[in-house]
Amino acid sequence: MADFEAFLAAHARGIKVIIDYVMNHCSNEHPWFVAARQNSPTYRNWFRWAPNKPDETGPWGQGVWHWNQSGWYYGLFWSGMPDLNYDTPAVKTEMLDTAAWWLDAIGVDGFRLDAVLYIDEDPGLLQTTPATLQFWRDFNAHIKAVEPDALSVGEAWTASSTVAQYVTNDRLDLCFEFDLSYAILGAVNGGNAAGLGGKMAQVHALYPYLQYATFLTNHDQDRSFNVLGFDQGKAKTAAGLYLTLPGVPFLYYGEEIGMVGNGAHEYIRSPMQWTTGAGAGFTTGTPWQALNANYPQFNVATAQQDTQSLLSWYKRLVHARNGSPALRRGNCAMLAVSEAAALAYVRADSQQVVLCLANTSAGALAGFTATATAAALAPGDYLAVDLLDPADTRTITVAADGLIAGLELGGHEVRAYALTSASAVDPRGEQLPRTGLLLEQNHPNPFNPSTTIRYALPEAGRARLGIYDVAGRELAVLLDGTLAAGAGEIRWDGTDARGVAVGAGVYFARLETDGGTRLAKMTLVK
Repeated sequence: MADFEAFLAAHARGIKVIIDYVMNHCSNEHPWFVAARQNSPTYRNWFRWAPNKPDETGPWGQGVWHWNQSGWYYGLFWSGMPDLNYDTPAVKTEMLDTAAWWLDAIGVDGFRLDAVLYIDEDPGLLQTTPATLQFWRDFNAHIKAVEPDALSVGEAWTASSTVAQYVTNDRLDLCFEFDLSYAILGAVNGGNAAGLGGKMAQVHALYPYLQYATFLTNHDQDRSFNVLGFDQGKAKTAAGLYLTLPGVPFLYYGEEIGMVGNGAHEYIRSPMQWTTGAGAGFTTGTPWQALNANYPQFNVATAQQDTQSLLSWYKRLVHARNGSPALRRGNCAMLAVSEAAALAYVRADSQQVVLCLANTSAGALAGFTATATAAALAPGDYLAVDLLDPADTRTITVAADGLIAGLELGGHEVRAYALTSASAVDPRGEQLPRTGLLLEQNHPNPFNPSTTIRYALPEAGRARLGIYDVAGRELAVLLDGTLAAGAGEIRWDGTDARGVAVGAGVYFARLETDGGTRLAKMTLVK
């Protein structure tokens, strides 16, 4: 524990720390299970036991009941990881209190939660039971009472439509989006982005705003460099996609230098490759798992010396994302394209508009087109500066029908153009992004007791402007009806729908129209 507490010095560098908190099961060598198999009256019911082997299998046909000298016990994943029995109230109390201890006593900032689908299992229904969904709501309430800003991200390895249930109704903050990761890797491997565009649009509409975690692969899957055929170009494209698409990105260690690993999990979790020297800079001793044979060529020290390396590309992507409000928190609108290998999308918030272009194929694309709706991008001429290569500055024209012609990309190239227009200037002389739908940062911000929210609609139509808290609960509706095209403003007095003053904290204004959605963050102080 002393080593871990020293690791929390990351806080001094502005880095938050979340831990992998496994609540579904424990080791068969854990003291709880050791006591249970010895028929401890305290711990026996902390696990599921049967005198005879039940006729029951797991979701992928695996055996889930395992023999021990004191009976058959349930372990979904394998015999070495018996499932905890949450029908025993003491188990739930212990696990929730332990989570609170990590937050309060140790100071972690949240949890990556393993196997969230399987907390409660009923005969014939092993995943996403009503009791499982209620458990995560209780868990969320428990940890937020200890630390309101604690982050929870769940591993729900299933279809997007099911995963989304885990981040609604005050459950988890985020869940990993497995289907989207498959779509990204499939698009890059196949050189065809059509399926990815459709999947991204579905995911963006399915979840509460941006409450999903994007990634390529994790510690239970073949490494992304293996999946992509050890192709640096493909690896760069995949990284460029998930680090410019919406969501909260997670990077699996070593992905950024091309580490390899496949098959058994220990080969996917080999030591980090820091240097060319003995032990790859990971250890001066003997590591628990052998180093990858490619570490003399694929390591951090070598990659840092090469401006065209995969690591250098990741650094550019992360730097661009961290510096771009649109890439971090902006809405996403997919654009129709004339080339199957191309993907085009607009990321926009009240401060910035970014046009992202990606080529999933190895061949260059010349003269292709993209078409934007007026809500995504208003017609006009834009000064475009690539956030990934600021030397690439050009003019991009959006025609009256939304057509953007003459686009070009090299093989496996990704671009992220920040767009501005000299004609988009508000009365205070500030340059604004030229976009059809606009929700500005409220003014003043922070505020007390009231603030003004300014917006602009590209055309007449339905509009709804609501105020939400950090848990996604709607507190008040400021606009709801048909509005004329053009700019407008409305004042929020810091009260909810009942007229009751809300507390100090962070709130969100959300503008919804038939053509798109915009979100702005506000801070109320008292």
